[in-house]
Amino acid sequence: MLRALTAEDADAYYALLDRNRQHLSRLGDYQEESRATPAWVRAHLADDPPPICATASASTTN
Repeated sequence: MLRALTAEDADAYYALLDRNRQHLSRLGDYQEESRATPAWVRAHLADDPPPICATASASTTN
């Protein structure tokens, strides 16, 4: 089951990012994550997630 990451997941998420830095930076899509620090991860996960786009949710109900 998939779920959104929360601040409680910060240590595990940082460890995952740290183990995969080289891979994350290869294609350029995850530059912020490839430079992540534990403080960045905690701040990133503490932010409220963006609202779901009305267009995206409407297309899933049709």
